[in-house]
Amino acid sequence: MPLIRHHLARAIFIFLAFTLILFWPFFLKGEYIVPSDLLLDFYPWQSLESSDHIVKNTLRSDVLDQILPSWKFFQEQLHQGIIPLWNPRSAQGMPFFTIIHFSLLSPLVLFFLLLFDLGLGFSLLVVSKFFLLGFFMYLFLRKIKVDFWPAIIGSLVYMLCGFNTVWLLWPHTLVMVLAPLYFLGLEQLLLTPTLKQSIWTGLVVAGMLLA
Repeated sequence: MPLIRHHLARAIFIFLAFTLILFWPFFLKGEYIVPSDLLLDFYPWQSLESSDHIVKNTLRSDVLDQILPSWKFFQEQLHQGIIPLWNPRSAQGMPFFTIIHFSLLSPLVLFFLLLFDLGLGFSLLVVSKFFLLGFFMYLFLRKIKVDFWPAIIGSLVYMLCGFNTVWLLWPHTLVMVLAPLYFLGLEQLLLTPTLKQSIWTGLVVAGMLLA
């Protein structure tokens, strides 16, 4: 049987296709998924502003002035072999590593920040979240006996729902990525309440808390 005929392979192909279409400037033009258009409203970048400059979404300023600088500091410290418990660059110094809303211990965040530079790592993180939102929901829907195409449609609706679309650049969607795996783990735990399944579900919950 050709690989593409397997339901998982077909699902992966569909979710990858949607991801490639929606993020084509990243894949084809090499543009980072970062709201850097906001910089042109501030000095010294304001001098580079052109007459056709339009800020697409001012709500994304948190990503630019809080999340990315914090992740950059975290990345620099880890590469120097330092666990950054304290950030001297913010508010004349403040606790850092224990601030949960930076999601510094999320497995996805750690993976992309340790292996890539900030711009590329953040962009790959966003793209990965979008793909996994659909794929993990598909796994859950198939687990509860939903047929292939209804499961695909349900997964696409989850990928593209308002919350995930608006908050895709924020850590909030790191939790949403794992939510279908949590549902899947609970479903399997009800069917086969084993220690192995309990550990798996617990790890998913831990991932959601760290995210």
